[in-house]
Amino acid sequence: MKYKQIKINVAPGHYDELLEKAGDRSIAQYIREQLDIDLKDKPITLKKPKKYYLQTDPMLIYQINKIGTNVNQIAKRLNSGDSVTRITLSVLIEIMSTLKRLIK
Repeated sequence: MKYKQIKINVAPGHYDELLEKAGDRSIAQYIREQLDIDLKDKPITLKKPKKYYLQTDPMLIYQINKIGTNVNQIAKRLNSGDSVTRITLSVLIEIMSTLKRLIK
């Protein structure tokens, strides 16, 4: 059985009063007792799924970082107004297609 949860807001004074009346019980337990509610089966607490991370090869991360650095240098040079030769453009296209294949 899945239980429903009720949330309410109370003034600080009312909260303190509930704490006092509950004594060593939780406020929820106190309210259940006042309403004559008996939980035969405790609610199931769902645990959050653990996140598993794959260990990545540090050398792969280093190489990807180097590629990013090179791409940034190329972009800076292109944005500075330098002309692009056909060879440079063909190399860039080849790098881009290789990276796309590796990503897939």
